[in-house]
Amino acid sequence: MKAFFSANRWERTFLTGMVFVLLVGLSGCATTTDSYSIDENYRLGRQLYQGGQYEKAKDYFLQYNADNPDSKLNEVVFYYLGRCFYELEDYAQARSFFQRLVTEYPEGFWADLAREEMEKIDSLPPA
Repeated sequence: MKAFFSANRWERTFLTGMVFVLLVGLSGCATTTDSYSIDENYRLGRQLYQGGQYEKAKDYFLQYNADNPDSKLNEVVFYYLGRCFYELEDYAQARSFFQRLVTEYPEGFWADLAREEMEKIDSLPPA
């Protein structure tokens, strides 16, 4: 685990992507609804985010969170919501999702990324 945290940002992003692929693959193996269930809203949100359609992506992520308030995947959803709002230049809303992620999931990769994003927002010149 120490090697993961000493990896550069690109390596961490790659490893995170691999974990995501693993989660997606395993979600198809579940026979009951579980806390890692990846539904259509999440899938479409990710697809739209990757395509730079942040306004639409945030709506799907928000819907995923509303439909799955206890999902462990919300840790990732909060990060992507923060990124969507950041890209839409709504920095206050972006920071609130990053802060929510850190508050609800204080340990781990996504919390570390959220802290970095909040530092970036805090260093922006006042509007």
